Amino acid sequence: MITKEKFRLIKEKVESSVDEMFEMAKQNEVNKNDYILFLANAENINKYHEYGENPHILDYRIFKLIDFDRRKFLLDYLNNSYSFNQEETIDSKNSLTLELMIYSHIWESKPFLRQLKKIANLCQSSDYNWLVEVPDYTKHTFIREELRDVFKVCDLNISEIITKGYHSSLRNAFSHSEYYFDHHELEKIHLTNSQGKEWEISELTFNEWTERFCYSFLLSHYFQNKFELERESLIHNKPYPVNLKNRDGHNIDGIIQYDSERKSYQGTII
Repeated sequence: MITKEKFRLIKEKVESSVDEMFEMAKQNEVNKNDYILFLANAENINKYHEYGENPHILDYRIFKLIDFDRRKFLLDYLNNSYSFNQEETIDSKNSLTLELMIYSHIWESKPFLRQLKKIANLCQSSDYNWLVEVPDYTKHTFIREELRDVFKVCDLNISEIITKGYHSSLRNAFSHSEYYFDHHELEKIHLTNSQGKEWEISELTFNEWTERFCYSFLLSHYFQNKFELERESLIHNKPYPVNLKNRDGHNIDGIIQYDSERKSYQGTII
């Protein structure tokens, strides 16, 4: 359960942190308009190299397509359960189970984690990384070291948002069905995968869970909204100089522009 006022405070904190992160990425780019490459979904797709083609693709949308149904389900759930027709949300076994599933999918989403890593690189003034690989396993290490800790070094509040939202104990417990609900006096989620390590969570109240869930889904939801707004905010059909790459991965001078009719980015070597 979470009150309308508490939810509002978390929402404001998440949105301001995401805005701050995007602004730092924009200001700290090491090469001119690396930030625009990020907005243009510039990717290195290795299989094209095997076919003798340039693997460096602009506006690669397959990752967005892969993540579409997850994001659509999240939005539908939020509209139904977090519209705050009442002053607080209501917990049930069904709602808690759905939220644990949604939570796990957020922090397992490779397209989402890949975007976070790309913007983390820009925030720390690294070259734009066309090829970000998210591991199939040990995602907790990736989230902690490649995302949260990088944002913390950059003194960005988004690191705190990740800390307040993500915990591998919760993801692992749901994935392996090692949890149960206490609906009696305490109203807790018990995680039976705990081995007594200091960093683990063995139990949390429904209210504590809802806060973690809110930090997570608001980060995922607002990050995607912010990305789309920034993507379409550039001056349409204006050429921007960027570093493109040839087939072998070497930098070449190019320009990139947003085609307002096709709603896509186009690149040209100069």
